[in-house]
Amino acid sequence: MNEKPNEHSNDPLTIAVEEQVEFTCISDGIESNPEASLFSFFMGGEHRNTLHSRTWDPVFRFVNDTGTYTCTANNSLGESEISNSKEVIVQGKLELKSPSEYRT
Repeated sequence: MNEKPNEHSNDPLTIAVEEQVEFTCISDGIESNPEASLFSFFMGGEHRNTLHSRTWDPVFRFVNDTGTYTCTANNSLGESEISNSKEVIVQGKLELKSPSEYRT
């Protein structure tokens, strides 16, 4: 799986909260036959999205969106996990409230 703009780096991708990234689900080697038509994206094994496109461009809204992202490709014969993955680190500002701010 690649991300833009630094597609070929194996380093973790560090982004800010509310930043958008484009992931492309790619396979190493020969394309499937029949061609894959459904792509699922996961973070730490947890399903995040399924599309009919190789490309997913999520907006990272929370610091806990940090994790390793992978994808699977499906065609009429079955599913194949793509060996590529991308570690994403989402950085954000932690806001602490005083106890008086919680009172109603």
